[in-house]
Amino acid sequence: EESLRKLPQYAGKEIFIYSTLYFYNDGLINVMLQHPTNPKYVDIYNYKDGKWSEPKPLQLSVRDEVQKRLVSLNKIKFVNVAKVTATYNEKAKEIEGAKPLTSAYVSIWDNKMRWYPSSINGSRERYSIQFNDDGSLKAFKQE
Repeated sequence: EESLRKLPQYAGKEIFIYSTLYFYNDGLINVMLQHPTNPKYVDIYNYKDGKWSEPKPLQLSVRDEVQKRLVSLNKIKFVNVAKVTATYNEKAKEIEGAKPLTSAYVSIWDNKMRWYPSSINGSRERYSIQFNDDGSLKAFKQE
């Protein structure tokens, strides 16, 4: 997160995450960011081997409402993915046949973030699981 904030193209600018932010167990992070100078554009970045990739343009449609799918990086803390993963895996251990998490992501709609996955599937039962923005458990119940 800190190295993302230090990208030269965002120096002195607020960074906005667009649509999704993916975290993988191997340390890979995929994120889409609002372009630093043209707010109608979005660029794709990947974090791998300790560094961020160069931006790749995302082709958008006229139907894509960029402004509604943005959240400031100031509201999303990357460290919270560890809380989400730990809580999910803790709950999955209690469910027969459930697998541990290999990735987690944030989805953004109406300028609000939501952590995924939002369910844990076992061999005999399924549970919904929801997280607060800070990664703490919000709800957990059998479906």
